[in-house]
Formats: sequence, C-alpha cells, structure tokens
Amino acid sequence: MLKLIIFIIFIISAIAVLIGITMGNKRWKAAEAVDCPVCGNNFKLIGGSFKCTKCRKRIVKTSDGQIKVA
Repeated sequence: MLKLIIFIIFIISAIAVLIGITMGNKRWKAAEAVDCPVCGNNFKLIGGSFKCTKCRKRIVKTSDGQIKVA
C-alpha cells in the first residue's frame, strides 16, 4: 500500500514538472527580442520586464510600447 502511494505521488509530481516546462516554453516563444538601451545587448523580454544579462539593468516595456530602463 505504501509503495502504491509513493508511486502515485511520483506520477503526480512528474506531471506537474511537465506542465511547468510547457508553460515556460510558451512564455519563451511569445517573448519579444529587444536591444538593451544601456549596453546594446540583445535578449528576450519575458513578461514585459527582464534584467539585461550583460549590464544587469532592469528593462521594462511600458503600456504604450516603449522600452525603458527601470
């Protein structure tokens, strides 16, 4: 009985991990590629806000579509 419960918990956790990976892939594919206004590095802007991987400044996309340093 204990082995069955452990197996069920393992299956549920594996399914949760797969769902999380799928959701992350969808966000990555929908992200917009932008250039950092500070250093010129090119990266993907995920969720409207992201830290530049080179200069570590937070880059945000405003509601009117402009790219700004926060």
